[in-house]
Amino acid sequence: MKSIKLIIIACLLVELFYKADAQDGYGMPTQNSPQQFEPEPNSLGAGEYLEIGFGYAIPTGVFSNTVGAGYTGGYAMPGKTINLSLGTPIAHSRIGIILMYGYYNNVFDLNTYVYNIQKSDQSKSYNPLLQDSYTENLIMVGLIRTWPVQRFSFDMHITAGVAFCSLPEILYDAETSALGYAYQWYYYPTTSRAFAYDIGGNVQYRVHHTLIMVGVNFIHTKPVLNTTLDYSNPVGAVRISQISGSIPISDISINLGIGYQLTGK
Repeated sequence: MKSIKLIIIACLLVELFYKADAQDGYGMPTQNSPQQFEPEPNSLGAGEYLEIGFGYAIPTGVFSNTVGAGYTGGYAMPGKTINLSLGTPIAHSRIGIILMYGYYNNVFDLNTYVYNIQKSDQSKSYNPLLQDSYTENLIMVGLIRTWPVQRFSFDMHITAGVAFCSLPEILYDAETSALGYAYQWYYYPTTSRAFAYDIGGNVQYRVHHTLIMVGVNFIHTKPVLNTTLDYSNPVGAVRISQISGSIPISDISINLGIGYQLTGK
């Protein structure tokens, strides 16, 4: 008897789900309605969409390196990201064009940087003074492919463009027991532009025209570093050095977002 009740309840739930899906316009056509093609919900075939996401940016590779005492990049800590994207289909297909803007911010880990210098020079006591960040603003365009499944959509994209990078300023000093705070190192902040690319994927869920998104992105760029180091010592001498090179920047971001379908049903 219990099994029969469960079967009856399951049949009722299936019937309710079928009717609700049909009322939204995505179920099977009835006998009284003409059969016609309906784009899958939340797919590129259903129209353009605009989406914004907020996420957690995890540095990878050289960008997350915490070894060495020279300003050659690395020492990036987990940070934050904001992504804005606009997608439009190509001829109502599942392939489309995507325009993306991304903002990434990772704090430079000055405490670990100075700690590593301290380990290599026990004659002084080093102190971090200024905490700054790596910041990237990316503008990119590329292709997106979507696989719609009922109200869900699984998307993958690849984009390329330009990154406008702000590289951190670094300030720390050192003291000795005899002279006090007598040494200081200051790296000036600098800006740079570089080629950037992004590879990622999203899972979206549609509620009417509203899109709820969870996604993962990988971004990479390699800006040129061209900055100045000011160094002062106990006798008041100041030495100015030019520091140049390139800094690989790579982040994996985990994003949560919301969007709106601009066209389509």
